[in-house]
Amino acid sequence: MLKYAPESATNDVTKIGCLTAYLNSELGNGSRYFLSKGFAMPLEKLSESIRGKKDPVAGSGSLDQTPETTDEMPVVPHKVLYAGIPCYSDKECTQQVEGVSIYVLQPLESDGFPVVDVVPSRLSFEVGQYLTWRLNKDELWEDCYYRNPDTGMIEKAWTIHVEFVGRVVSDQSVAGDQERLTKLEADYRSRQSPETVM
Repeated sequence: MLKYAPESATNDVTKIGCLTAYLNSELGNGSRYFLSKGFAMPLEKLSESIRGKKDPVAGSGSLDQTPETTDEMPVVPHKVLYAGIPCYSDKECTQQVEGVSIYVLQPLESDGFPVVDVVPSRLSFEVGQYLTWRLNKDELWEDCYYRNPDTGMIEKAWTIHVEFVGRVVSDQSVAGDQERLTKLEADYRSRQSPETVM
């Protein structure tokens, strides 16, 4: 089952544009981890209140764009757990958002919380790939939903999220750093509670 911040934290993000208050009060040192992953989203959501209208959920470009590659292994690689999940603009998952898919990523951080990142992208990643963390602030999606691939239940993917455009780490670099990756994955599994096991 995927584990996310409580709904109250998401509401706080919408109200104040930042997850810091929730993280500092509930998770202690977790704020660095979440903020470094792009969870402190831009304040565009506040513009909705000011203008009195909701920004449309839309994606431009086409899916299946080939992502860039890199020979450098990042300090915190992100492993693709699920790829190409349909993204919806409604709670019933009947209105698919064109031009974007959802990816579930596992951040392999030696001292981070055992959570996953649910991100939108127009790029085409594959399960098992290791990626760098990179965002495209020019593409933005609000209030999107998806079917959790573990449970089949409909869940809110995010309130607001910019596009994930990480680079794929080359096979050669993965092979050269396999020992460290294996250790990071083992460390991640050892920190999981029964609720976060995929």
